[in-house]
Amino acid sequence: MRSHALIAITVGVSLVPLGVHAAPGDDDGLAAPAEDTPEATPEGPAEAPSVATPPPVAPSSAPEPEYKGKGLIGAAIGVTALSWVSRATAIGLAVGGCNSTDFNGCTGRVGAAAAFLYLAPISQFAATGLVIPGGLLKGRHDAWRAVTTGSPDRNGTSFIIAGGVVFGVFTAVSIILRPAYLIGCLNSIDSDSVCVSKGGFIGYNLGVQLSDTLSTTGAGLMSYGIGYNGYKRRYAPRVSVAPFGSRGAYGLSFSGSF
Repeated sequence: MRSHALIAITVGVSLVPLGVHAAPGDDDGLAAPAEDTPEATPEGPAEAPSVATPPPVAPSSAPEPEYKGKGLIGAAIGVTALSWVSRATAIGLAVGGCNSTDFNGCTGRVGAAAAFLYLAPISQFAATGLVIPGGLLKGRHDAWRAVTTGSPDRNGTSFIIAGGVVFGVFTAVSIILRPAYLIGCLNSIDSDSVCVSKGGFIGYNLGVQLSDTLSTTGAGLMSYGIGYNGYKRRYAPRVSVAPFGSRGAYGLSFSGSF
């Protein structure tokens, strides 16, 4: 959590004159400070002037964003789960094997596996499309809370950097894995190669699925930081001026958050 320094400057004018009394027998005619005891008046002892204290900084007038982004983020999580289920189903159908005597059943099994393999990346791509606006809206709403209540006070730049790194790295990994595996299979003539083995097929699919999911996560983190920083940059107060007054003293209070 990043702390902010609060600087406050108070400028006041006192309307109560500072009383002085000439010391008896002082030939130089220098004035001596008045005693601390207030002078007596017919109505009673005079009250000492009260010390004026500036009021707290007025709350920000930043508007609350209409949407919090929770629905979009929840939908992205649900679609990501669908992508994982599709990938796992495709793996199960593909490695389960076929009965050589049942051609129609084997063909249907392979076709279903291929369909689920297509559905998995499409679902994950849709999840990325949902999490980006969801992260932006969530970041804006959290920034509004930070401006108006002081919490959560987060470093939006850290989210942008971390999300950008995660998104860039794992998007590149996902893009490279697909043609690399396909080229390896086309160039393989050994039936015992990793390409045609169950372990190689499962490892490839899990690697691709994990890379796609982390890519979506990075996009969400990056968009959250962008939304958070953008709202705070626009609505966070820089300097606040508030008048204050009490009996015998009036002034202005200047405060700023940096």
